[in-house]
Amino acid sequence: ALHDPDLQVRANAAHAVGRMDPVPADAVPLLAECLRENDAGLRLNAALALQASGRPGLDALRPLLADPSPRLRLIAARRLLEEQPD
Repeated sequence: ALHDPDLQVRANAAHAVGRMDPVPADAVPLLAECLRENDAGLRLNAALALQASGRPGLDALRPLLADPSPRLRLIAARRLLEEQPD
């Protein structure tokens, strides 16, 4: 569903993946692809899912530190700081 041509389907899929415990590691590259889309809802759900993925999602979140969206920057910064608080 993360490859579906419908943006809303992908956004819902990213949201659902983010609620899994644990987030499947094989979903991380697909979620990272979603971050490159223009749709704000899809990008937000993908970022939140990556935030919940633990260590596997860290590399995908790093580029968001320079994202134009303050909310996505905050999600990335918070997760990265949790991993390396110093």
